[in-house]
Amino acid sequence: MFVTVAVIGMLVAVEGSAVGASVATSELPASTRRAELAFVLEANTAGNGVFVSRGDGSKQRTIAASAATYDGPSWAPDGSHLAFDSDRDGDGDFDIWVANAKGAELTNLTPTPGSDASPVWSPRGDLIAFTSNRDGNFDLYVMRPDGTDVRNLTNDTEQVANPQWAPDGRSIAFSRTTPGVRNQSDIWTVAPDGSGLTQLTRSGSADYFPTYAPNGRDIAFVSQRDQFPRIYLMKADGSAQEAATPPDLLANFPAWSPDSTELSFTGQRSPKEPPDVFVVRRAGGRIRNVSRTLDNAERVSAWAPDGKSIAVTSAFNGQEGILVFRASDGKSLTPVGLDSSRALFPTWKPRPRPRRP
Repeated sequence: MFVTVAVIGMLVAVEGSAVGASVATSELPASTRRAELAFVLEANTAGNGVFVSRGDGSKQRTIAASAATYDGPSWAPDGSHLAFDSDRDGDGDFDIWVANAKGAELTNLTPTPGSDASPVWSPRGDLIAFTSNRDGNFDLYVMRPDGTDVRNLTNDTEQVANPQWAPDGRSIAFSRTTPGVRNQSDIWTVAPDGSGLTQLTRSGSADYFPTYAPNGRDIAFVSQRDQFPRIYLMKADGSAQEAATPPDLLANFPAWSPDSTELSFTGQRSPKEPPDVFVVRRAGGRIRNVSRTLDNAERVSAWAPDGKSIAVTSAFNGQEGILVFRASDGKSLTPVGLDSSRALFPTWKPRPRPRRP
């Protein structure tokens, strides 16, 4: 049966055997409970900021906190540092900041005029990609993890968003607005040295939020070429574009499972219904609803490194929190970041990759 319990000021449906069942943490896989999750909290007892806890919400620690605004934490591939954007220096602009995973050595990497956002570490950890409007519009940049060797990779009049590295580090995918056309964008890629700028989609609509499969072979993205947003797949070179979700399901925020076999996304059958988290096995596969919440609106999802659990932001009545549950069945619903009014941007610490010779 399903019962409702209060979680972070929200009503959440939790599967239990008796009325009065509480949010369960014991059934999360041990590997999920031990994994670390970075996220942003607002109105926490320490202020707004970036925090880290285990996958079951325990052992929470502060990485950076103040009265400022924080967005989009990104782990270094070895888990030693976190990058994020914040306006914490008080000049009215957002900058890219880095701190070590213990919450020390906090450094502003971009103390320059203009706003900098969306930092993403390269797979080798030698570069950070980010967007910035320091030259008038939001272009794609890369820099060293110490803030040196800053390079503008796009340098034009269009707006760039949603950068993501290919798993081999040889290219960066991003969305870019179409010149002279409102509400239209395409998916592009470029090498980290600025060469090989390539347009992958030409749908005449809005294509955005590109996400590389961990095996590097495919890219998932959101497209409105069918009037409403759907998840599409294509090869890394832009070929073989096909819909992965049906036209009657409004779909956003795709996220790959670690083994590249499944995609999670938020979807809703009608704009009047709150979105849930769904999982699909590649294009044309069976779609299942795994969040099973009551009156909650789910947004960004993130797979745990073990591939057994999913973290998601979930909103109810104007409040947002992070929930972790088993990817297979949506059970073991576990809240993270309870001591705040909002918990956002869940990002799992990556498993260390074998060093290349």
